[in-house]
Amino acid sequence: MILYRVKTISEYKFSNLEIGALSAERQERLIKIKSDDEKLRVALSEILVREVAKEILGISDHDIFFATGDGGKPFIVGHPDFHYNVSHSGKFVVCAYGDSPVGVDIQEKRPQDMRVAKRYFSIDEFKQLEKIDDDTDQRDRFYELWTKKEAYAKLQGISVFHTLGVSLPEGSEICFNPLDIHPHYSGHTCVRS
Repeated sequence: MILYRVKTISEYKFSNLEIGALSAERQERLIKIKSDDEKLRVALSEILVREVAKEILGISDHDIFFATGDGGKPFIVGHPDFHYNVSHSGKFVVCAYGDSPVGVDIQEKRPQDMRVAKRYFSIDEFKQLEKIDDDTDQRDRFYELWTKKEAYAKLQGISVFHTLGVSLPEGSEICFNPLDIHPHYSGHTCVRS
């Protein structure tokens, strides 16, 4: 079973966060980020993972060490049965977790450019989008496809660019679940069935 938790960045200020508890790699990454909102999203991503890991695994911050596996997929050292993935966009940070590999993506819905869909979606997916007359419905379908592709790529531990131009897998091997976080956001988790 896959669960998820969400943090809203408007509830926090970067200057009030306990940055010292974050991994050295995350702290180095934060130094390079100019935008305060992006710094907040990046910091809250790890903070959220740590909160979930401490609760689910019964460990302390001092016992949490991050590493990356194939394709750069992160994991917590010494806990092979704890799987997680994070995503952030706009005002939200989400962490999906469970006892099997998971991918998650969330995107703030903004006006889409159909040239992006033509370049990155499969021919069938692009044709589906072109048939939708209503701009809002077309935007919603665009972000549904995009977040599914991102979540699938993150499940696989590959770059999203490996999934672009190719139709999403269908059938019983992969399961996509929508995230109902906010009407102006689209999100999905992805797991193997």
